[in-house]
Amino acid sequence: MIRTERISAIMTADVHAVQVDAAPSQVRDLLRHHRFHHVPVLDGGIVVGMLSSADVAALGLEAWGVDEQTVDAELDASFDLRALMSHDVVTAHPDEPVLRAAELLADGSIHAIPVVNGKNELVGLVTSTDLIRYLYHAFR
Repeated sequence: MIRTERISAIMTADVHAVQVDAAPSQVRDLLRHHRFHHVPVLDGGIVVGMLSSADVAALGLEAWGVDEQTVDAELDASFDLRALMSHDVVTAHPDEPVLRAAELLADGSIHAIPVVNGKNELVGLVTSTDLIRYLYHAFR
C-alpha cells in the first residue's frame, strides 16, 4: 500500500492560493483565518512561489502596532509579494508515489509541496502533516 499510494491520495485538492500581484496583507489574512501555514503564489495557474506563516512572522509585524488595519497598510506599503515569497519551489506530480513526497519533506527544509499537473498548474498541496496523517493511518 505505502509503496504504491500516489500523492493525489494524500494531498489537499482545495488549496487557497494567491496571485503574484496580490497584496501581502491578503496572504496574512488567509494565514490568520485558516488552519494552514503555506500559501502557493501563482501567476495565472502556474506556481511561481510559496509563502509561509514563518515568512510572515519573520517580518516582525508586531512592531507596527496592534491595530490590524495599520499593520496591513504598512505591510502592503513596505513589501511586494515577489520579495517575500520563496522562488525556488519544489513541486510534485499527483501520480508520483507518496514516497517521493516523503523524500522531499524528509530533510525538514520545506513543509509543503505544491502538486502540479503536466502544465505546472496547481492541483493540490501536500504537507508534512498530510504525510504524517497518512503514515499514522497506514501503520495503526
